[in-house]
This record gives sequence, structure tokens and C-alpha cells, in this order.
Amino acid sequence: MRTYPMLGLLPQFSRDPVNTLVRLAQEQGGVAVLPLGPRRLYLVTSPTGVQHILKDHAANYIKGRTMDVPRPLLGENLVSAEGETWHRLRRLVQPAFSRRRLLNTVDTIAGTVEEFFPQWDTLADQRTPTDVVHLMMEVTLAIIARIMFSVDILEEEERLLNAFNDAMHALNRIAWSPWPRLSSLYVRSHPTFRKAKATLDEVVYRIIRSRRASGAERSDLLDLLMKAKDPETGEQLGDEELRNQALTVFLAGHETTALALSWTWYLLSTHPQVDREFRAEVQEVLGERPFTREDVDRLTYTRMVIDEVLRLYPSVWVTARDAVAEDQIDGVRIPAGARVIVSPYVTHRNPDLWPAPEAFDPERFRNGVPQDLPPFAYYPFSGGPRKCLGYFLAPLEMTVILALVARRYQLALVPGYPVRARPVLTLRPHPGVYMWLERTG
Repeated sequence: MRTYPMLGLLPQFSRDPVNTLVRLAQEQGGVAVLPLGPRRLYLVTSPTGVQHILKDHAANYIKGRTMDVPRPLLGENLVSAEGETWHRLRRLVQPAFSRRRLLNTVDTIAGTVEEFFPQWDTLADQRTPTDVVHLMMEVTLAIIARIMFSVDILEEEERLLNAFNDAMHALNRIAWSPWPRLSSLYVRSHPTFRKAKATLDEVVYRIIRSRRASGAERSDLLDLLMKAKDPETGEQLGDEELRNQALTVFLAGHETTALALSWTWYLLSTHPQVDREFRAEVQEVLGERPFTREDVDRLTYTRMVIDEVLRLYPSVWVTARDAVAEDQIDGVRIPAGARVIVSPYVTHRNPDLWPAPEAFDPERFRNGVPQDLPPFAYYPFSGGPRKCLGYFLAPLEMTVILALVARRYQLALVPGYPVRARPVLTLRPHPGVYMWLERTG
């Protein structure tokens, strides 16, 4: 690939980040050098290299300066913490994401989805072109609020979504800036970001104050956080610490799932045979009865569809780490302090690992992740000790939402809105996924 003096690959990367990384990996292999202006990054996409960073030598590859991006919004939190602080927070939060507990939320997830149906029926009856990204953001935000914090935010959901969108747009200015510290200073002082942050703070602090005032005990994440004590000092989390953890879960818990759902509706609409098989399974398994927790494992083709969507469009499409000490990955020297990035988007498109990698083919996952693949050839939820806590929750939510929505509606793409991947901090469909909803019955 052509590089420019002083700029390196920055012009190409700014125009088309995902395809620039794909081409770079194709040209240089599993460990590639990515020059972006004054920065020199290392793109690691081979399964052995990814495993080296995320699992085998994870202690040498820390979040470090990469957390300068979300810190203006989220502060110090489970995602950014290192060392013993991270271990303590992980032990604290993990129980809220156990399979047993999350399966018990199926009724809440299903009930929340069905509350949106009257509003969506109106869109269908009026044949209103609708961005399903926004619809999925609404429903997943309402779900995460209920199952993690036992609150109902439907009346102010639009305000919250606008605040999240404004904040994420601002943080994206920092993510790939050649001068991240200057960009961070600019973002922190920008009126739009300050207003978005104030809105989110007001809602989260209100939830915390309400829970403290009521003294009610609930089996949710907020309850676990509020009861937690430092094993040495006995101190509990203060309001700001609670705010940071809660806001992180709010953001990560709704956006990534909503984007994966949006890509799913897009791919189903452009692959009629897959859509027919998916809908046939939903009808055979559910019929017209309510969704139950047992249905999660019965909807096997639906899970195949989800796994293939996450292969092609992993919501967290790239992850960065800083090397503490000098190292070697697949024979390539990594200097101390170097920024390394791993990208499931790129690894999942490696033709040496995945035949016809650009094709949407759920049959790849007929028996789960193909057994002949090496570890970390497929890692939509990252991996190693810092694997995403939502690795069970996201597919669970997606299964319930996809099945219930498909049983009630057919979704068809509106012509004139070509969809492409827009990689910001997450992988968004751009300009959206505009569809018509049609009632099936």
C-alpha cells in the first residue's frame, strides 16, 4: 500500500479504516506495521498473535493509553482498570452475568420487546421507512436498564439515546486522531459533549440516589455494586465509582447488541433463503405461544445466524493494547511502549481461515465454531482474562428479540439507502438500516 511522507497510511485509513486494515493484513501478513501520522501501530490479526496478546501474555499488553478515549465519559471503570483493581471489579461484576441468572431474565427481555409492538405496529400500518438501528437501540437500552438496574427508562429513552450518540460521536474524534491528547482536550470542552455527559450523569446519579434512599434489595448489578466492600479497608464504592461502572454497563450493554441486531436484519433481508429458514425455525419452535427460557437452546439455526453475523460484523471491530515490555509476536519485534491493535473484523475475513470470507453463510456454524480452526480465529467478544462479560447476554438478547420480532413482522430494505460499515468505536451501519415493517398476520 502506498504511504505518504509524515502521514503514512493516515489518508487511506481516514477514508476507509476497515478495508485499509484488511488490505494491510493481506499484504504484510498476521503482524503488520500501520503508520498513522506520527504514530506507528502494529496490526496483529493471526490467531497465534491474537492469542499471544489477549491470553498467553496478557499481562504485557495493557489497556494503558488506549483508555484515554472513553475516559472523558466513563472515568475509571471495569474496562479501563488494571491489576488488582480490575481483578476486584471483575469478581464483583461477574455474578450478574452468569448464565443461570441471565436465563432467568428471559421473561423480562421478552416482555420489554413486546411493549414496543404497538409503536412498531403504527410504523407498519403507515408504511413508514424506519431506521432499525434506532429501534434496536431503543429496545436494548430498555432491556439493560431493567435486567441490570431494575429501572424503567422508557419515558426518557429518546433523551438518553441522543446523549449516548452525541457522546460517542465526540469520543470518536479522539480514537484515531494523530494527536489524541489535543483531541481529548477539545472534546472535553465541547458544549455538545458536556451536555451529553450532563444528561447521562443526571439519569445515572438519580438511579443511585433512589436506590440508596429506598434501601430496597434487588438481585441486580447495581445491588452487587452497592454492597461491595474493599477486602482490606471495608470501604464501599462511592457514588462516582458507582456511576462509572453503571454508565459503562449502560453503554456497552445496549449499543453493541443493538448494532449486531441491525446487521442481522440487514443480512437477512439481503439473503432471502436464510431468512426463510430462520423464520421457519421460529414458527416451528415457538408457534404462537410465549417465549420461554428453554427456547433459547431450541433455536439452533437462529444461533447460527447470530454467530455468522458476529463473524462478518463484530460490534467491537478493533481492540488496542500497549506493550509494557519489548516482545516478539510471530517473529516480529514489538518495542516496549508500542501500540498494538487486534481486529476480529480482519481475522474473520482471512481466506486462509474462512472459505469465501465475505459470504454470509450461517451453515459455517452448523456444529458451533468449526473445530478445524485454531483458537482465536473467531473472537467477536475478545478473549483471554478480559473477555467481554456480555458473551452470553448478547446472543441471549439477540435470540429473544429476533424470534419475537420475526414472528410479528417482515422487514424489507427501503431502496435508495445503500448500507456500508462505518467503523467508529463500534461498527455501525451507515447511514442506517432503513426498512419497512410489515405485519405477518
